[in-house]
Amino acid sequence: MGENFNRAVNRDDGISDGDDMRLFKPFLGAEVAKDIILAKHNFDRVKQICVVQNMSEGAWRRLGCILGKSTKVQYLYVHSNLDAAWLCEGLKYNTSIECISFFGVDLGTAMNDLAPFLSSNPCIKDVDLGRCSFGPAGVSILSNALSNRPKDTLRTLRLQNNNISDNNSVELVLPLIRASLLCIASIWDMEELGAMDALHLPNC
Repeated sequence: MGENFNRAVNRDDGISDGDDMRLFKPFLGAEVAKDIILAKHNFDRVKQICVVQNMSEGAWRRLGCILGKSTKVQYLYVHSNLDAAWLCEGLKYNTSIECISFFGVDLGTAMNDLAPFLSSNPCIKDVDLGRCSFGPAGVSILSNALSNRPKDTLRTLRLQNNNISDNNSVELVLPLIRASLLCIASIWDMEELGAMDALHLPNC
C-alpha cells in the first residue's frame, strides 16, 4: 500500500491512516489493522472484519465510526468481552453488513445500543448473538427491533445461552413469523426444529 496508504486521510473526520494504524495495530496486529483502514476507504476486497481480541474504548468507538461509514464490509465477527455501546454508537449507521456475529459480547445493558442497527440495516441476513447475556429485557428490545425492520431480509437468528425462557421467547414469535426468508432460529431452551414448526418457518 506504500506511501499513499500511510498518508491518506479520511476526509470526513480528519483522522489519518497512520493514526488508525497506531490505534489498532497493538490490539489486532498489522494485517487486521490494514483491513480496517482499507474498509474505511471502501476498498472492494475487504468484505469481512473479524475481531477476537480485547481493545480500548477508543479503539472500539473508532471501529464503530469506520463501520458506520463503510459501504463494502458485509461480515462482522466480534468475539470479545467489550461494552457493546462503544462499538454500536457508530455501527448503527451501517447499511452494508449482511452477517453479524457478537458471540460472547456482553449485551446485558447494551441491547438498546445494538437495536438501531438491527432495525434499520437493509441488508442484514444472519444474526448470531450467542452468549451475549441480554436476558428477558434484551428479548423485548430485540423483538421490537426485528418487528420494525423496513425490509424482510433475515435468514438466520441464533440466540443460544442468553437465559431466555420459554415465556420470554414468546415475544419473538411475531417478528420471526414475519421473517418469510428465515431458515434457522436457534433459541436456548427451545427445541430448534420444534420452534420452527410452530412458527411455520420454511424448510430450507
